[in-house]
Amino acid sequence: MPTSAHRRACSILLLASLFGFLALPWCAAEPPLVCTGGMGSFTAQLVGGITVSIGAEHSGGFARRGCQARFSWDGRQLPIATSAADIDADALGIDLGVGVPVAAFQIRSSARDPLMRYEIYTLKKPPRLLRTLTGSDTYSAADADLDGRIEIWAADAGVFNGLDGLRLSAFDFAPPVVLRFEHQQLLDVSAEFQAEYDQRIAGLRTQLTPGGMEAFRTSDGRLDVIPPEKLHIYREMLQTKIKVLEIVACYLWSGRDAEAAKALDELWPAGDRERIHAALINARAHGIHTQVDAVSAGATGTRHHTFVYDPLPTKERAGQGATLWGPAGLMLPLIEASDHAAVVRVDTAAIPIQLSRPEPTDARAVPAMAPDTMMKLLLDAAGKVREAYMKGAPDPGLIAATSSWKFIPAYKENKPVAAWMELSVSLQQ
Repeated sequence: MPTSAHRRACSILLLASLFGFLALPWCAAEPPLVCTGGMGSFTAQLVGGITVSIGAEHSGGFARRGCQARFSWDGRQLPIATSAADIDADALGIDLGVGVPVAAFQIRSSARDPLMRYEIYTLKKPPRLLRTLTGSDTYSAADADLDGRIEIWAADAGVFNGLDGLRLSAFDFAPPVVLRFEHQQLLDVSAEFQAEYDQRIAGLRTQLTPGGMEAFRTSDGRLDVIPPEKLHIYREMLQTKIKVLEIVACYLWSGRDAEAAKALDELWPAGDRERIHAALINARAHGIHTQVDAVSAGATGTRHHTFVYDPLPTKERAGQGATLWGPAGLMLPLIEASDHAAVVRVDTAAIPIQLSRPEPTDARAVPAMAPDTMMKLLLDAAGKVREAYMKGAPDPGLIAATSSWKFIPAYKENKPVAAWMELSVSLQQ
């Protein structure tokens, strides 16, 4: 499951040189955005000759602290947003299954607003606003299972903020919602990704402690008034309550009401189960669920992986005898390709939109002339990183940071496609 909502945006910028076939993309902080408080900019020409521009808002020739975005084509312009606190290009030139390429933007009107809106525009002259989604603090279009269909991953943050008196910041995450366009309708397809929800549930269960569970289950569930004999364990009780709410929400939001009720029977105080179950059902009913046209009952049949374009034979890509480092520091011996291996090139290479990486623990230890780091990335047709590997010594922070990287995807025969690419990354002040 994409985890861009939980990646830290603390970074010094990197910049990357593309080579190879070009001959030369759940921590509790927001991912890097293209423009925040008037800082940051991006401009690119998209399919059909439409240009998108994001950057600081100007007044009288001076930059302001707000952000703006617009389309331009044939001497014409269409504002996307003005005077916004944050604007992010989540996806550009992708195929959401609506018949035309689209561009999708995350927009936060005010710095005090924890939520964003998600605007999807068609990229056919003139651009047209297709859909606006609200209620989430982050959105990400991605083909997470590489089956050739792009989903929009959101979080029902609006209805979780204030749930049972808890602020959104108290939770590790709001319940994920997975959306997909089919036959011009927007579907809630969260039930098709129950395995991803189960991974979160399993992780949350490992964080429940026997002491916290015993104290919480013998409480009133609300934790408004704590008996003096339990004050010493109040913080652990509160954390237990939060984890249990997240577990039950994962079952509910992935279409498993019976499992949610069973989890409440197991984990929640008996006298309060009916009340909290009703509160959760009401939250789900009034969240992002109200914005969809239909709900998928769950996955059917076997998923088929999409074709991934590989522009270079393996040994040409990374050098003979190289060792690649992947997630969790896993060392992967490079599989050599023969001299006659097929090369399936894309017509247009992926273009970076927003890349960042954590600052080294000790930036002073980075040599002034430190060599670039070669990375091997698998990008889906939404321009999101599905796999990342690097050559040389492992850098877990760099590998983790790639989960929030965004690219205009590669194109083949005028269609966005999944493809491998190479990136040479260097730290720059």
